[in-house]
Amino acid sequence: MKSEMHPVRWADLRPIHRAESDWWARTGRPSTVSVCRLLGFGCMAVLMLAGCEPERQEQSKPPLRTVRHVTVMPEPDSRIRSFDGVSRAAEQARLSFRVAGTIQRLDVMVGDRTLEGEVIAVLDPSGFRLQLQQAEADRLRAQAERRNADANYERIRKLYANRSTSRKELDAARSAAESADALSQAASRAVDLAELNLSHATLKSRRDCSVAEVRADVGENVSPGQPVVEVNCGNLLEVAITVPESAVADMVPGLVGEIVFDSLPERAYSGTVSEVGVADTGAAFPVVLRLDNADGARPGLAARVNFSFRREEGAVAVLPTTSVAEDERGRFVYTVVDGGAAGLGLIRRRPVEVGALTSRGLEVTSGISPGDRVVTAGVSVVRDGMKVRIP
Repeated sequence: MKSEMHPVRWADLRPIHRAESDWWARTGRPSTVSVCRLLGFGCMAVLMLAGCEPERQEQSKPPLRTVRHVTVMPEPDSRIRSFDGVSRAAEQARLSFRVAGTIQRLDVMVGDRTLEGEVIAVLDPSGFRLQLQQAEADRLRAQAERRNADANYERIRKLYANRSTSRKELDAARSAAESADALSQAASRAVDLAELNLSHATLKSRRDCSVAEVRADVGENVSPGQPVVEVNCGNLLEVAITVPESAVADMVPGLVGEIVFDSLPERAYSGTVSEVGVADTGAAFPVVLRLDNADGARPGLAARVNFSFRREEGAVAVLPTTSVAEDERGRFVYTVVDGGAAGLGLIRRRPVEVGALTSRGLEVTSGISPGDRVVTAGVSVVRDGMKVRIP
């Protein structure tokens, strides 16, 4: 409320001022008129200040804070948990040579299809051929020595039968013949080994596959067992994922999951858990799902696997993690109740108990009910009993 003040001219007050001055000069005290006038001015000032005070209080009062909230909805009987993974061939092989050597030929590239028995790579065979020739020569020499030893033993045996030689010479001849026979057999085995090594210098496909990766090049020296080509065989696909310790108990062989590939969002595939591995140092457990039907999919695709689990007993709702706070008294949320007027609300603190953390948020098992309005933003700036505006 504002008071209107009319301007007063000094000329109007001059006579009054002169008369009052004369009275003060004669008596030494203010006149009754002056006292009344001063009291009137004081009352007027008090009334003017009282009229402005409500307006000042209204202007200094802070505006009500607007809060964001969600209405708790009843949860379904099941919950969805999702995990990221990558597709791969159910049958994979890393092809390598059984012998060391230098790659002379490499006949495949990534993406090529290989047939059973098709040549993939060849090592330089010159060294293996020389080894084979040396082994064959050693075998011929050993065979000749064996024939000579056999003939000598036969001659000594006849002389011993005619009592023309001693028993010692007979035993020595028999031992030499047996030794020569053993050396001949060893030389034959060496030839077989040289032939086998020569055959191992050629790397062939064992079945119909597709080349997924080539890990070597022409002119490169490779050792036995070093992967040269990685191939995917067959038409079966599987998806490999990792799950945390909190979810591995639900991962049992035979569990069915829905698989969606990022590059094929219009179609969902079905997969069955076939393997559950041992956790690594990061407490992540490897899990493998075998696709029931892989039409249109291929190895190397990014995938998301969704599992449907029965909701934990007592779970009421799933809330954003930002809506749940914790202090020395425990976990709690703020709810908004009716504030007595349209668009107004009152903040109330509710202690809650929480369950598992899901892809949609944090499960709340007690403390709230369907229909409650829970504050989702600004939990750190609201307090119990605070009045707020609700959109």
